[in-house]
Amino acid sequence: MDHFELWCAKVLGHVRFVPDRAAIKKELTAHYEDSVSDFLRIGYDKDLAASRALTALGDAEEVGRGLDRAHSFWLGWLWRVTRWSVFLAMAAVTVSLWQFGMPEIAEWIDPPPIVEVREEYAQIPSPADFSAGAYHFHFDETLYDWNEEGEGGQVLVNLSAFTPCIWLDGPELFDLLEARDDRGRIYRSDRFPYTEGYTKDYPLRSRCAVSIFLDEYVPQWLEVRHKTAGWSFRVEIGGGI
Repeated sequence: MDHFELWCAKVLGHVRFVPDRAAIKKELTAHYEDSVSDFLRIGYDKDLAASRALTALGDAEEVGRGLDRAHSFWLGWLWRVTRWSVFLAMAAVTVSLWQFGMPEIAEWIDPPPIVEVREEYAQIPSPADFSAGAYHFHFDETLYDWNEEGEGGQVLVNLSAFTPCIWLDGPELFDLLEARDDRGRIYRSDRFPYTEGYTKDYPLRSRCAVSIFLDEYVPQWLEVRHKTAGWSFRVEIGGGI
């Protein structure tokens, strides 16, 4: 091994981010060879030109420590992990689009309702948006309908669930929701009055419709809770419209 190779090995021994060592060696070699050529051009013999060029490169220990700072071990691996994450995210997008298909842009921006909204429905104030787990919930519309004959009514909540985790489907609602009203009465999916959940999935967003069916009592409010995930929201009805 010649003097430059020994010098280069000492330098690279200080660089902890191993993946960068090959590129560093290539750059140092090019710089060394250019310097040798310059000395040869002005009349030095080959051995003296090589010796002067090596001296001009500097102390191997000092150069190595400087290159180690420039090629940070932690930042280097962070950059590599970030690149891998971007690649995996792009692969997940491709798989998701292959699985679900490319949504119509106009329909994605202004989607049709999951549950047909009848003229009898009246709008009531929507709960505040909230986040739970991987999802952020936005309330598109909250509606109320009461049968004038006193036979019952319905609260219909249309909401959108957004997530950056494109491999996830929409939040599971059906059979997992229950509601409690201001009297403490529980509404479950297995008996009347009961709750009902629907979902329609898109990449990044799922639109959901939650129906709560009422009997002869019109509550002041309903608190809807997901029985397994634990999140909840409250719908203020005010005893009817």
